[in-house]
Amino acid sequence: MAVNIIQMPLCIRKNINEKSSAYGKFFVEVDNAETLTTDGLVQHVRSHNCAVGEEAIAAVIKKLGECIPELVAQGQPVKIDGLGIFRATASSEGADEATVKRKDFVLSSLLKGIHMRFLPQSNAFKNLTSKRFLNERVAPSVKYVVEAVERTVEGEQRSVQVRTTIEDFRNPEDGD
Repeated sequence: MAVNIIQMPLCIRKNINEKSSAYGKFFVEVDNAETLTTDGLVQHVRSHNCAVGEEAIAAVIKKLGECIPELVAQGQPVKIDGLGIFRATASSEGADEATVKRKDFVLSSLLKGIHMRFLPQSNAFKNLTSKRFLNERVAPSVKYVVEAVERTVEGEQRSVQVRTTIEDFRNPEDGD
């Protein structure tokens, strides 16, 4: 089976949180591009020689966007073969038995939040959350080092993210 290796853009970011034990250290992160819209996803799917037209692809994506949250909110996990499972989880504070048995007990006093979770399960990209995915499917490349720099923007002092190519970061010009 031929495996397509995907170029994954990464960047290196310096930890500027002075309270962190990792302050001043550099960490790798995915250099995410602008979020792809539904129209962009439709175009991408269509570019893979999809047998249906753009309108049908867009309609299915739109319906999935409506139906998945509805089903998950009803406690029904949704598995999309080759993609993964969407499911709901709840986070809560602990309470003793006496509190829960009280007639004036209110669920909201215990509940901190409801979350929609996604568990990847892909036939094309097995082990999405493992080192195996990195080793078998992705060719990581670092192009930039991202640093927070204080700058005056519209008359106010702000922290701005500055991207420097890895080459320029390693070999800064004299005087910088």
